[in-house]
Amino acid sequence: MKTAIIGTGLIARTHVKALRECGDDIVLAVGHTEQSAASFAAEFGIPRYAAELTQETCSGIECVHVCTPPSCHYESAKFCLETGIHVVCEKPLALDPGEAAGLGRLAARHEELVSAVVFNNRFYPAVQKIRSDGNRNGTGKLLYLYGHYFQEYDVLPAAYSWRCDPERGDSRFRAVSEIGSHIIDLMEFTTGLRVETVCAVFIGPHRERFLRNGVMYADGGPGEKILVNNEDAASLTFRMTGGAVANVLLSEIAPGRSNDVSFELVYDTVSFSWCSDRPYEVRTGRKGGGVCVTQDDFGGGFSTTFTDCFREVRECVSEKRKSSVLADFAGAAHVAMVCESIGRSAERGGVWINVNEVADEYEG
Repeated sequence: MKTAIIGTGLIARTHVKALRECGDDIVLAVGHTEQSAASFAAEFGIPRYAAELTQETCSGIECVHVCTPPSCHYESAKFCLETGIHVVCEKPLALDPGEAAGLGRLAARHEELVSAVVFNNRFYPAVQKIRSDGNRNGTGKLLYLYGHYFQEYDVLPAAYSWRCDPERGDSRFRAVSEIGSHIIDLMEFTTGLRVETVCAVFIGPHRERFLRNGVMYADGGPGEKILVNNEDAASLTFRMTGGAVANVLLSEIAPGRSNDVSFELVYDTVSFSWCSDRPYEVRTGRKGGGVCVTQDDFGGGFSTTFTDCFREVRECVSEKRKSSVLADFAGAAHVAMVCESIGRSAERGGVWINVNEVADEYEG
């Protein structure tokens, strides 16, 4: 499948590797500037490059992978759908809930096209096993669930990036959009339930920082004083459809945690838990039986989830079918509404916010 990649950062490199493992033919690189596109294309042996996506540059392209900052997702994904090109978009689909809702509606009008969002954690075999086992008869009702997503990338001193720039639309959220969107999707994917109401508290211990040579520091001294207005961490409580309650902790300031995601589902008769540090394991608990660990050493790790995701995209395109595993634009638009609700709750001191009421504001 002839593919284009928009974006030249770290996640674009992940896409290149996974796409080539799938056998896709990457024929176009699109960068913020022609120079960045040319450099990326040369590095990865991509024959064509451009500074923007147009009818001319997209000639012969079957699928576009959008790997840009979130503020650029809307225009790129919209262009693809209106041009008749399959599109795979990095998460979050959009930070602006109106844009996310608009893309969800547009994708629904172009059902013949694959429009997927890269919630790659769905593609761990252990996660899919939990989803399957939780939906079997005999588990009972889901009572509660909890989880966390911890990373250390913003422990100070830390590199300054667009995510911390208060002038950018991308910077309204950080932990919520970057890692929170993943665990929200994981909880909904594995349970088949949706987040209905949210209560949130944001944590930002170092709003005032000092920028020196592209690095942010908590202390004073030489350098430019800056303000970072979005959250480093968040404590979240959800009510799900069916009555279950979820608790989630998010942190991008967790020392020693590079990419630690974990969750547990507790039903009437059984519990299931999974952690990315042990991606091959499913832990199943039963009364009187302790916790049983099931391990699949051939299940695949983090990078494999991207390969499996893009392979599913390729098969859906070639077989002209819908997927039961891929995250579509409608589902990703709902996650955007949950993130918007989380932001409103935190801004109002942790009040409960109804996600459906927020979504209703953006219905077209």
